[in-house]
Amino acid sequence: MFLPDYMFDTVYDVPKELFTEHGIKYLLSDIDNTLVPYETEKPTEENLKWFKLLSDMGIKIFFVSNNNSDRIDKYNTDLGFKYIAKAGKPKINKYKRLLAENGIDVKQTAVIGDQIFTDIVAGKRLGCVCILVKPINDKKSLFFRFKRACEKPLINRFLRKQEKSQE
Repeated sequence: MFLPDYMFDTVYDVPKELFTEHGIKYLLSDIDNTLVPYETEKPTEENLKWFKLLSDMGIKIFFVSNNNSDRIDKYNTDLGFKYIAKAGKPKINKYKRLLAENGIDVKQTAVIGDQIFTDIVAGKRLGCVCILVKPINDKKSLFFRFKRACEKPLINRFLRKQEKSQE
């Protein structure tokens, strides 16, 4: 439940073969600290290239964020991707509605984000392929420091599991 299926430094490090091998046609992506830092309002050039690569592969992108609609609208203005604001991750009620409204099969869906206790847990509860990336520019509040400290043993367990599978 708490371990991602894959872990990479950034979204750009995810090999496109991972998507094709799993038959991924839909990507549910977090925005803040996954694609851009919190304070970055618009997609970067690197974001745009990555979205084009995914689109050229036939993958539809959706944003799922615990942030508000104003934040997502600013980032998404020129993209026009469907999204969920104030998703309440790791709750999955809004995810399920998005999946149903768009005819999305969870077996063809990947979730990507920077937080285990929100993005990964929600993705696991749905039954999606779950990809964890390192946070781009982590918040330094006490709450986020505590959350990251709780994630550390899980990340270490994932890394040990990866090492054993490569032996």
